[in-house]
Order: sequence, then structure tokens, then C-alpha cells
Amino acid sequence: MGNVADAAQQAELTSTFIYDIESTPGSSQFVAAFEIETSGNVKIRNSTGHDVQRAGSGTGNARCISVAANGNHAGVEVENLVCTDAAITGSSSGTAADYVIGANAVRSYLMSSDDTADGTGSIIDQVSSDIYVSSVRGSEDLHLKAYSPAKDVGNDVSGDTNYGSEDIDGQVFPMGLGWDMGGDEAQFDRKRTAVVVIE
Repeated sequence: MGNVADAAQQAELTSTFIYDIESTPGSSQFVAAFEIETSGNVKIRNSTGHDVQRAGSGTGNARCISVAANGNHAGVEVENLVCTDAAITGSSSGTAADYVIGANAVRSYLMSSDDTADGTGSIIDQVSSDIYVSSVRGSEDLHLKAYSPAKDVGNDVSGDTNYGSEDIDGQVFPMGLGWDMGGDEAQFDRKRTAVVVIE
């Protein structure tokens, strides 16, 4: 469950997990965890998308997040997201990508399992089993592992008074050395502590 803020010409989605999506649509369809097809003040922050599969035949695509490349997406912002494992699993001739974001949308501090996360502070080519407690379909736990690469590498957006201040579990951002990427703010620091034994 996430937080959605609505106002005139404005929508904001925070602290959300969307995962385990599989679709067998017609030949011109695609499947996405998050999709934005508008301009205006639309923000997705501190959320997680995982395991979006486009099955079947045809030309449909699989996207973790899609901000359509056509049209003007001024005012659209995506930040502090973790999106992983978009895949084509059937005979579809479509493509899979964790992120497809139109040029006018603002993007930063994104993490992907492929090479599609871009913008300031973004991190690519991460392995989902290194990020989450469990990335296995049917038994997912998308909370961050103790040494997750998404820990303490997000952007501090506390200056935005419209922004939700809690993660998917109701824990306040941040809880460690910095903001985490994704919908979970882990309760431990990612940095390892050296132990010195004196005899």
C-alpha cells in the first residue's frame, strides 16, 4: 500500500510496491507496473517495481515504469525508485526494459537491473537478489537486504512539503546514513563495521 496525493492537475505516488505482474495481452498491448501518459505535476517517488513479465505472442512490451516517449511530459518526475526484472517470457517480439522515460520528464536516483536507469544518482545493472530480501516469484519480500545497493543512496526530498514522509511500513525517511531508493526505508545502515579484536 502506498501514499497517493491528489490536487488540481497534480498526483503523487510514494512508498509503493508493485510486483509479480504477468500479462498475455493482444498483439498491440504492453504491461507495466507504473505508467504515466500525461503532462503536469505527476510524481512517483520512493517506490519499487519488480518482475513485470510480458507473456504470449504479438508485439507487446514489458516495462517496470513507462513514461511514454511521445508527447510533452513536462512536470513529470520520477525519483528514488527501484525497478527490476522486466522480461519477455513468451514468443512476443516486443522489448523489455525496467525504465522507458520520455525526454521531458525529470528523472533521478533510479536503480535498475538492466541499463535503462538514467539521470543524476542513478545506478544500473544491479541483481535483484542482491537488493531485496527475496526476489523469487510467489514469495517476494521487497524490503531491502542488510547490504542492499539501494540503501543510503537515494535523494533527500524532505524539502518538498507535499512529499509523504513514511515508507511502505510507516517508518519515517531516513533511518540510516541517508535516504534509501525504493519503497522500503531499511532500519539498518548499509555500511559494514570493521571489528578489531585486541588480545
